[in-house]
Amino acid sequence: MNVSPYAAEGRLNPAALLAFMLALFLLAGGLGGLIALRLHERWPTLAGVKARRLQQPLPVEPALRQGILVGLVAVVWAALAMARMLDIAVLLVTLLIAGLAEAYVQSRG
Repeated sequence: MNVSPYAAEGRLNPAALLAFMLALFLLAGGLGGLIALRLHERWPTLAGVKARRLQQPLPVEPALRQGILVGLVAVVWAALAMARMLDIAVLLVTLLIAGLAEAYVQSRG
């Protein structure tokens, strides 16, 4: 259960680092997708739906896409924090880029 991020010779272990990033992506993406799905029930316009009929269920694709974006942002933040390059400006710019990407996809569909 406890894997050191360093190999025996003292260098970073790329397999452990990759496993950590993958686990972080899956955790953040899954939770982000579930939260987005619940938010879409309350506010359907967040999913890009213009008008919703009461009997029609909301599509799952926007929540999945938004969950993937949340996972990617979390991985980018973790990688930049490990490289000691994360500051408030980079944090805000990554959020802005993710928001713009989602707005672009919603406007095209």
